[in-house]
Formats: sequence, C-alpha cells, structure tokens
Amino acid sequence: PDMSPDWLLAFEDPILYDIEFIDARNGYIVGEFGKIYHTADGGRTWGEQHKSLMDASVFDVLDMPTLFDVEFSDLKHGIAVGLDGRIALTNDGGQDWNFVENNVADYQDPFDSAAILPDGTRWAVGASGQSVSAGPGNAFDRASLGGAVNSWLRRIRFYDKDTAWIVGGFGLIMNTHDGGKTWYRRLG
Repeated sequence: PDMSPDWLLAFEDPILYDIEFIDARNGYIVGEFGKIYHTADGGRTWGEQHKSLMDASVFDVLDMPTLFDVEFSDLKHGIAVGLDGRIALTNDGGQDWNFVENNVADYQDPFDSAAILPDGTRWAVGASGQSVSAGPGNAFDRASLGGAVNSWLRRIRFYDKDTAWIVGGFGLIMNTHDGGKTWYRRLG
C-alpha cells in the first residue's frame, strides 16, 4: 500500500474493531481473538493487555471471543464487549481484564457497543435488540428499553449521566434523559 513515511504498520493480524483514547497519550484497541492493546505514548508503541482474560479454560488465544467495542470512563475503569455476549471489565487501566457474568443465561448474541459512566454504571447493547446494564459494583441484568426492539443495536453513547442515545438497524434511534430508566423511540 501507498503509505506516508510517517505511518508505521502497528499490527498485521488480527482484525481490529475499535479504538478509544482517554487522553492524548492513553489509548486502547480491541479486536479478534480477544485482543486488547494499550498505548501510553500517543500511539507510537502498543502493548498487549489481554493475557489476564485467558483463564484455565482457555488454552489458545484463538478460542477468545472477538471484541467489538472498548470504552473507558477514566484512566482506570473500562469495559470491552463482543461475541457470545461477553463483557470484560478492568479497574486498573487494563493491567487486568476479567470476563463478567451478565445474569442473562440465554444471551449468546454479540454485544456491539458499551458505555461506562464515571459513577461506575455500565451498559452494553447488541444483536437481537438486546441490552444489559449494571449499577456500580452490580452484575449485569436485562435493561428495559420501553418495549420490544426488533433490530440490532449498533451503538450506545452517553452525553452525560442522564442523556444517552442508541442507534440500530432499520433507522432505529432511541434516547433517554433519565440515565436509562425511560427510553424514547425517535425513529425506526
């Protein structure tokens, strides 16, 4: 490929899906095979951070689920979501990541997007219109979006602790002004 001399190829494999910078120096990337990378120098170098996700039941990184989104509320607290309804959390800037239970035993569809708020509230949305949320320190449970959602949910973004937006398939747009207690369908 025709690349500028200032560009460096950081990774050849796997496919990477999301990048999140907390500030000018600290950023995270997630992708296939549960890969999580971190930079502390504005992207000049990247180091792996996904090793803590490989517990005794995972012998090969190829068995790790693809991660589609990573979000941080500050330098320490982050969430990554992906295939098989998997949710990983960190409380130490990514030094250790742990998969968490979502209290929704039948949920195996992928989560495409996540949000984490400064107070520790966490959300994940994804395929089949599924959404889960958790208060600070609590397990994830199904989140009510105010009725049936017959579409995938592609992104959730909070503007502040009360105001958020969700977009999805078939032109779906939803928002809340009370931290997710009540959701309003704007389109779709």
